[in-house]
Amino acid sequence: MSKMELQAPDLSYLNLKAGLGVKYQLSAAELVKEALENKEGTLASSGALAIDTGKFTGRSPKDRFIVCDDVTENTVWWGDINIKFSPDKFNSLLNKITCYLSDKVYYVRDASACANPDYSISIRVITETAYQNLFANNLFIRPDEKDLGTT
Repeated sequence: MSKMELQAPDLSYLNLKAGLGVKYQLSAAELVKEALENKEGTLASSGALAIDTGKFTGRSPKDRFIVCDDVTENTVWWGDINIKFSPDKFNSLLNKITCYLSDKVYYVRDASACANPDYSISIRVITETAYQNLFANNLFIRPDEKDLGTT
């Protein structure tokens, strides 16, 4: 954030090290600047950031995996959309991701989903690119600065 440099959260619970750098809670303007510097996109004539996603332009309906455990076993509607994923496979994938990110700059965003406080959940989004983090910034509810670090 431009008005104040925020301390990046401790991500050791994910076995994530700082790598080449953690960019935490950047503003939309800072993310656009980063995306342009990283050659992730260009500015459209309207001033909006334009990203070329290539041939992968939509949601993949068969790519939604949820870890099946004691909490989710009987609370998720399993089927063609919600596909069971074993904890062992999840941990293996998490290990691959943390190894991959260990020598990268990455972007971290704390936010929440659902405006109703009774149902709101805190989320942390970690992305490899600035434009993906900008998408998360636009998609999710931004916390007040005083609430950061509570995710």
